[in-house]
Amino acid sequence: MPKTDLVGFGHHLNRGGKKFQEDGYFVAEDYNKIISYVAEKFNIKQCDDKQKNRIFVALMDGHGGKACMEFVKAVLHHFIAIEYLKGGDWAEAIRTGILKVEEAWIKKATKKSDDGKANISGCTCTVCILEGNRVYCGWLGDSPAWIMSGKNHVVDLTTDHKPNEINERNRIEAAGGEVRSKEFRQERPCCLKPKVTVGPSRVYPGGLAVARAIGDVNCKLKEYGGLPGTVVAEADIKVVDLSDSATYMVLCSDGLSDNITKGRKTAWLPLEQGFKRGYEDLFYGFTKPSKRESVKEYATRLAAESCLETFLTTKDNQDNLSCIVLAFMDRFPKATEFHRKVLNDKSKRPFSYPAELMVISNELLAYFPSSAAEDDAKEAVDAA
Repeated sequence: MPKTDLVGFGHHLNRGGKKFQEDGYFVAEDYNKIISYVAEKFNIKQCDDKQKNRIFVALMDGHGGKACMEFVKAVLHHFIAIEYLKGGDWAEAIRTGILKVEEAWIKKATKKSDDGKANISGCTCTVCILEGNRVYCGWLGDSPAWIMSGKNHVVDLTTDHKPNEINERNRIEAAGGEVRSKEFRQERPCCLKPKVTVGPSRVYPGGLAVARAIGDVNCKLKEYGGLPGTVVAEADIKVVDLSDSATYMVLCSDGLSDNITKGRKTAWLPLEQGFKRGYEDLFYGFTKPSKRESVKEYATRLAAESCLETFLTTKDNQDNLSCIVLAFMDRFPKATEFHRKVLNDKSKRPFSYPAELMVISNELLAYFPSSAAEDDAKEAVDAA
């Protein structure tokens, strides 16, 4: 059972070919603190087991501007905590909490502005709550989450809510909407210009490329040209227990997942390479951990960075990319021992422990092919 102090958190974002970054995320390493805060603030009786470790992670992929994404990022964890305190059911709390956030955003987005226009931005949303050894995942849209157990086993926590998926298409069409790609007419000087379709399937009215999202009043409300019931904010939920071999949990935006074309198993190697490089940076003294970032956070951030940069393309139309990684440190006993040693003896810097770092490096080699870097590391340890 992973404990809060044995989970490494790392993230990496890239703007891609876009002018603005519309992806966002929120992580609460100790979600119990937020639950207690909400209970006190709203005077909700808290009959809850605080002995259970709880971690909250959410990733939002915005579109049409970042206003909706920023709103969801700021309030979602509070809304879900409120719903949990009311009923004690995480699955229902995630589902209802997201709907309440949607309601609050729609009210805000349609509030009279100086120019009389509504805010038409929206965002996908993927939420994972870890309670002890159990993961509760709720999602809208196409920002996937998965768990990696070594290099050959992936547990998908989500399925994309794309308009052309049969259940989504049926729901959209039943509501009076249409699913099709964008259309344009080819430039021909001498004859009738035929229509040509291009790009992914979209929901019309509105032209959104996902079937579920928060916001997007131009897709949902008649007064803004939308059609109720076509794009919805009803989350799907999946609950899984972490296996003893689970090493990483990954959440990312579709800007990254669309580039992972050969299966999510291929994300394992860059994750491991980045994670291991974090320890090597400390071992060789290439970097010193900051006061804001622990050793495990530094290594996990490099894992997220390695995963994202491996699958980044140089195309001008590259979408925003974001990646959140959770590394379950208790799967690496020597690494866990090392972190506790650092936490208990703050007078020493982590890179003062070359022998311990080498043991961790060897432990990670169980997942790695050998390389010249390992030989260099061994020589450095011998010299020390």
